[in-house]
Amino acid sequence: MPGFGWLEIHAVDHCNNSCKFCNNSSPYMERREFAASDYLPWLDLLVERGIAFYCISLLGGEPFLHRDITGFTLPFRRFDKSLMLTTNGFWLKEETIAGYGELFEALDILCFSLYPSIAARMGGREEFLRLVEMIRERHPRLRVDVRDVSRFFAFEFLSEPVEVDRFCGNSDCVTLLADGRMGRCSVGTYAAFNPAATPEFLAARDVFYDLRDLDRKDFWMWRKKWPLDACAFCTNFRDTFVDWEYQKRIPKRIL
Repeated sequence: MPGFGWLEIHAVDHCNNSCKFCNNSSPYMERREFAASDYLPWLDLLVERGIAFYCISLLGGEPFLHRDITGFTLPFRRFDKSLMLTTNGFWLKEETIAGYGELFEALDILCFSLYPSIAARMGGREEFLRLVEMIRERHPRLRVDVRDVSRFFAFEFLSEPVEVDRFCGNSDCVTLLADGRMGRCSVGTYAAFNPAATPEFLAARDVFYDLRDLDRKDFWMWRKKWPLDACAFCTNFRDTFVDWEYQKRIPKRIL
């Protein structure tokens, strides 16, 4: 059965960190959190139509800004998929780790993005890693990964098309939105919130697939298409690394 590796779902859109070149445009997002029930009908539809996915990846924004991240997460266990949550770990403290025990037991993978800004607030990288290790020791079944994000992929949106001459990892992402749309490429999925996005990039019609009109053949044609039309108006595929930078928060209201 054809399938794809992981399906990204947002617990919240906003974030306590503010990263330049954030793939999910979090610095421009207003505060918004979701319920599992926003997504469950669409996941049921994928299962019903035989469209396989193997991992549910819970993201944001910063998922731990959700008022009940444990309650948000638990309903997804019924799909019997690998369940992963990614966080920047701003909440890491000895006294708070125990309070998330039920959440950690529900997860298969807990992924920490280690940002210089977050580690500095905790007293340094060593303290951050010490607290992560505490989770590993208390929950040996849980796979705990740490990804250093002191460097970021830099990208810009373009008004004139360029030749896409190498694969872009972002084009392999699949994000489920609460309204039933699926997005290819995290940058493209949330570009409407980014004031730097050009009209030419936003006009591309292949970033989204609407599950309200699901046809398996059309879906897989959309899922396997590369490059997207939008890729020609974005430089992410060039894999340009820069040091992490703070992005001034400028929430953009989308009506």
